[in-house]
Amino acid sequence: MSNTVAAHSSDDQRLFGLDLIRAAAIILVILAHGSNFPGNPFSWVPAATSRLGWVSGVVGVEMFFCLSGFLIGILMSRITHNGITPRSAWIFLLRRWMRTLPLYYLVLLALVLFPVLEPSQRPAFWPYALLVQNAVNPMPASNWFGTSWSLVIEEWSYIVVAALALITARFHRHPILLVAIILCVAGTVFRLWGLHLGGDWDTSVRKMFLTRLDAIAWGMILAWFWFNHQKATLAWSRASLPASLPLLLVLVWIMSRPDLLSTDFGRIAVLPLFAAALCMVMPTIIMLPAPMVITPIITFVARISYTLYLVHWSVMFLVPNLVSRGWQFTSYIVLSVAAATILTVVIERPVLRLRPRQV
Repeated sequence: MSNTVAAHSSDDQRLFGLDLIRAAAIILVILAHGSNFPGNPFSWVPAATSRLGWVSGVVGVEMFFCLSGFLIGILMSRITHNGITPRSAWIFLLRRWMRTLPLYYLVLLALVLFPVLEPSQRPAFWPYALLVQNAVNPMPASNWFGTSWSLVIEEWSYIVVAALALITARFHRHPILLVAIILCVAGTVFRLWGLHLGGDWDTSVRKMFLTRLDAIAWGMILAWFWFNHQKATLAWSRASLPASLPLLLVLVWIMSRPDLLSTDFGRIAVLPLFAAALCMVMPTIIMLPAPMVITPIITFVARISYTLYLVHWSVMFLVPNLVSRGWQFTSYIVLSVAAATILTVVIERPVLRLRPRQV
C-alpha cells in the first residue's frame, strides 16, 4: 500500500481516504474565509460566527500540513530506501516546485496587476517573489495575499527535508524518521525562544516558518511508520480512536479560546498536539472504502484543492463588488470553484505532465 500512497501523491492513482482529507481541508478553509458573507454555514450562531470561521480555517490548514507531510514522507522514504543521491533529491524538489510554484507566481502576478483582486495595501514585492514574507518574521501587517503564508512554510520545508535527508542518510538507517524528529525539536525550540518576543499567536506562532519547522514533521513520522509497519500502524490508529478523537475536539476548543492560546502551553504545544492527534486518526481515514455516490465529488474537490486555495482569496474580495449581499456566499463558492477548475485544467495539469520521473 505504501507504493499506492506514493503513486497517489503523483496523481497516478488516487485513494478515497486521502482525497477525503484534502477535500475536507479545503472546504474548511473556503468556509472560514467566506464566514463574513450572509448565509454562510456559521451564521446560525451569530455571536460566534467569526470565531467559528477562524477556527475552521486553522483546522483546515493544519490538515493540509499533516497530509503534505505524510505524502512527502512516503515519497522520501521510498527515495531513501532506494538510496538517496543529490540527483534524486533535486528531482524531488523540482517535482514539488513544478506542482506548486507556477500557479503561485501566476496568482501573485495577477494580484499585482489587478489590485481589485487584493485591495489590501501591498508591501514590498521581493519577499513574496522569494517566498520569504513570513520566513523569519510575521506576515506583513496588511495581510496582503493572506493565504501565501502556508506556501512559504511548505516550500522551505521541502528544501530542509531534502537537504537533511541527504545528510542523515549517510550515517542513519532511518533518515526520514530522524529528519522528522529534528524538525519537531527545532520547531519547539523556536517557539520556546519566541515566548519572550510576544506577538499575536496567529501571526507570530502559527504563520511563521521558524516557529512551524515541525508543521509537516508529524505527517512524516506517520509516513515512516506507514511505510515500514503499515498493518501495525493501521491497527494502532483504529485502537486509539477512543482517545484521539476526543483529544482533537479538546484541542479545537482550545484553539477557539484566545485566552488559552496566549498561554505558554498554547503557544508551544497546541499545534503539535493537534498534528499528532490528527495523524493518529489519519490511517483509519486513509483506508476508508469509497462510497460510490460521493466519490466523484470528493475526487473533484481534491483535484482542484491547491488551485482553489490560491484563487478563493481574490474571489472573496471580488464578490462584494459584483453581486448583492444575498447572493454573495453562493457566488463566492461558485466563482472560486469555476476559477480553480479552469486554472487546474489549463495550467496545473499540463505542467504536471512535464515533470521528470522521480528516481
